Amino acid sequence: MKRLSLVLKELFIGILAYGIVVMGIGLLIAKDKPQYAFGLLIGLLTAGAMAFHMEKALKKALDLGEAGAQNHIRKTYMIRTAAVVVIFGLTVYFHLGSVWSCFLGVMGLKAAAYLQPFVDKLPFLKEAGSEGDQSERGNKLIMKEGE
Repeated sequence: MKRLSLVLKELFIGILAYGIVVMGIGLLIAKDKPQYAFGLLIGLLTAGAMAFHMEKALKKALDLGEAGAQNHIRKTYMIRTAAVVVIFGLTVYFHLGSVWSCFLGVMGLKAAAYLQPFVDKLPFLKEAGSEGDQSERGNKLIMKEGE
């Protein structure tokens, strides 16, 4: 398996941090703690899968022409949306967890996107040689725009 990109690692860290905070607060106030916890865990795993799928889709879209990229991004967005609806449906149907906490977990992707500039400044990410990944990412973007 290829190495994960720096941005994806940062999103995963953001989802994890968000999940810890929301789990802690939710377990203090939830009436049905196991349902809340399992629903949130399902949502957080879904958010991570969505981030991975989104990165994969964006990388492929960069290799397509403008029209092809737009169609590809629309198609992958619909796939992710349908997957979330199916996961919510399965969560409710099989009583795997609270659908509301599952929704909170999926919102972890949005929270992680907002946290990403702060996560980017974490020192242990820099020590792992991520600065090379950062400059490589920027160079690829510049080369794509210049074509």
